Amino acid sequence: SSFGFVYANYGEIVNSYTDMEIDASLEATGFVRSNINGIIELSFSVGATFSSYNIAGFVRNNSGEIRNVYSRRDLELEIDDYREDSKIAGFVISNEDKGVIENSYFVGSVDISGNSDFSKAAIIENLGTIDSLYWDMERSGLNDAVINGNPEGATGLTTAQMTGPAAEQNMPEFNWVNIWRTTEDGYPVLRWEEE
Repeated sequence: SSFGFVYANYGEIVNSYTDMEIDASLEATGFVRSNINGIIELSFSVGATFSSYNIAGFVRNNSGEIRNVYSRRDLELEIDDYREDSKIAGFVISNEDKGVIENSYFVGSVDISGNSDFSKAAIIENLGTIDSLYWDMERSGLNDAVINGNPEGATGLTTAQMTGPAAEQNMPEFNWVNIWRTTEDGYPVLRWEEE
């Protein structure tokens, strides 16, 4: 398996990012494979991720807290014929029962080839809490917020709703004063990226 930053996070990851190509024959995630009671905040992941089985734009499974992060990863999955149950998650495959996801977004593209028997959504399974997770439905082609569990708190938007100054109106829970800022014509960024 292949992951952008670390395999498992038990502590705190703050003000971090990954920007590289990730290529895996099995499981690939854009940032961290497992967030185990850890905290990931004020971080982001950009670039492209390739896999032939299971792919997530940010984290595979979360039992900790993820806040104020984004993934702008383009996900490419070439599914092997013998894989029946591939999962494609824009953000997280499994948000577990103690998992919390807040004020985050996913805006990558999703390109799938091969066997069509798979699950795809912003989050495949949610047993935890989602509070203001947004994703670009138009760019990703992901129509479902959650396949198994409660979809409350996850909202799909269009590219126009998430880019430029419009993002502030459409993602009102984000802290636009201290943490986030809109860009002229692109997706929002974290303020610390400018420093």
